[in-house]
Amino acid sequence: MPTTWHRQTKHYYHVKCFAFMIDLASLLPQKFKLDVESGCWWGLMVEKWFEHSGRVDLDKIAKYLEDFDQFEAKQSEYNKWSETHASCTDQEAECRCPPRPDPPSEPELGDCTKEDGDACTLLDVLEHRFAMKRTGGEWEYDEGLI
Repeated sequence: MPTTWHRQTKHYYHVKCFAFMIDLASLLPQKFKLDVESGCWWGLMVEKWFEHSGRVDLDKIAKYLEDFDQFEAKQSEYNKWSETHASCTDQEAECRCPPRPDPPSEPELGDCTKEDGDACTLLDVLEHRFAMKRTGGEWEYDEGLI
């Protein structure tokens, strides 16, 4: 009795090679899915690419990630002021703390899909400098992804 071992094995391809062989966006989400159960986290761009079947505007997501970095820096400054002022024992009229900064407002990503509806490739996403960047967390650009 012949075996069908070739159907039961997993095949691994380099992303760049695989992207040239198959239009991955056309397989989303029925046949090509993001593995979220492996314990590996993915960057926001990768997650949005899967969520919107490749029809994402990478520039909009990059702008949001940059805005979020600025928000975190301002939030850190605001928190330092709050901590310093909370330990101030002076009366309000005599307080020598710097003036209270305005609390920063958190940016919103909004609609990150492309207006023209064209899908970008997974390779385009993985080659982006923010491919694995997330909001509020550590990230690392890994050139081994592509």
